[in-house]
Amino acid sequence: MMDSEYMTGIKAAWQISGGKCQCARFGHDHPYIRCTKSLLWEKQDKGYPGGWKVNRCTGKGKGPLAFEILCWGCYLKTNR
Repeated sequence: MMDSEYMTGIKAAWQISGGKCQCARFGHDHPYIRCTKSLLWEKQDKGYPGGWKVNRCTGKGKGPLAFEILCWGCYLKTNR
């Protein structure tokens, strides 16, 4: 279970993302520099359209910059 400080960071990261995938990795076949797939808050950890995962950015604490909001496809490609 996540502590409240982590959850606060994840919620802030979600707000920053605007409900869209934040992936900008080369080789993920995005139509633009950033993926921008639309995501739904209630579909966290769900592997279907609108689903998303939190990717931890190491060394950045527990605030919003410590988390990256990724669509399911980008999360899987990032964490192979």
